[in-house]
Amino acid sequence: MTTSQHPLRGIVNTNDNPELCAACSAPMPRTLGVHVTPCCGKGLCTECTGNSMLMDPKSCHFCRMNRSCQKGADRGKFIGTMKRRAKKGQPWAQLLLARFFHWGDILTQSDFEAVRWCRKAASCGHPAAYLLLGDFLTAGNGCAQDLDEAMRCANKALKIDAGVKEDVLGLLLDIGGKYEEMGEQ
Repeated sequence: MTTSQHPLRGIVNTNDNPELCAACSAPMPRTLGVHVTPCCGKGLCTECTGNSMLMDPKSCHFCRMNRSCQKGADRGKFIGTMKRRAKKGQPWAQLLLARFFHWGDILTQSDFEAVRWCRKAASCGHPAAYLLLGDFLTAGNGCAQDLDEAMRCANKALKIDAGVKEDVLGLLLDIGGKYEEMGEQ
């Protein structure tokens, strides 16, 4: 079936299978390079993320939600959608909430809440969540500093997806630096 034949305005993959790219139906890697639309949660592979027709800056290609809703009048609707999806156990939404709480630009900044949502996403096996949780544990942001658990997070992320090895190496270097600081005191 070609895109022009599809009844839903160019959507090729209409199912909600998170293992497939929503545009081309290719198997999705569980790496940091995957783009997930924050409105409807459709995942796009790296090749489709570079497609300017799919990455319209004004609205989502899949659900047609206005992308400005993250900061505009529909902000409450957007946040409500994210929280509902996160509470249903969708790890991409849990990780997005963790990042929003950590950054503090869309939600009120709270590293405690960021760690809570990050732990939920990590428990679903999301490698990026393990890496972010490792960062929190290394710095002691929103939780007690625990370098051993941060190491375990790095190892789990690497076991789930070997494609994150450069990010894991960065986390391990940060952990090593903290161990050195502790040794000097």
